[in-house]
Amino acid sequence: MGEDKDKQSGYKNYPVEVKAMKIRWFILSQYGNEFLAEILNNENLELYNIPTLRIIIEYFFSQYKRYLFVKDIPIFGFKLVLFFTTLILNEKLLAEDFELNKVHMRTHFYLIEFLLVMQLFVQCVQVWMFYEAYKSGKIVFFRNK
Repeated sequence: MGEDKDKQSGYKNYPVEVKAMKIRWFILSQYGNEFLAEILNNENLELYNIPTLRIIIEYFFSQYKRYLFVKDIPIFGFKLVLFFTTLILNEKLLAEDFELNKVHMRTHFYLIEFLLVMQLFVQCVQVWMFYEAYKSGKIVFFRNK
């Protein structure tokens, strides 16, 4: 690999333990689904120290990670902006002790209502996107084929 074996130029070697397993058959079988559901519902956290279960969890996370970072987090950020904007407008309206003229109050109320409807709409879009990803097989959670 291009290393100079004669010189001690700072190369360090570490032992590596590689573990891998084929889990597709396990995930797609009825027994695998029942086993994973029991692990999920079990309160014993020592089960998660089993190397085989760690491999399975890493597989599930690798399946979900792309969906999470590409689609879910940007929508969550947008919902967060909508929520804080609604919160600030509502607090501003309440802090002014209703000394605003009626047109300004109506504008605040309509804007707050619009933002709340937008939050509901974005939540529905997020649920729909997750369902479509699950249905298409891009995300695999205890699914029988």
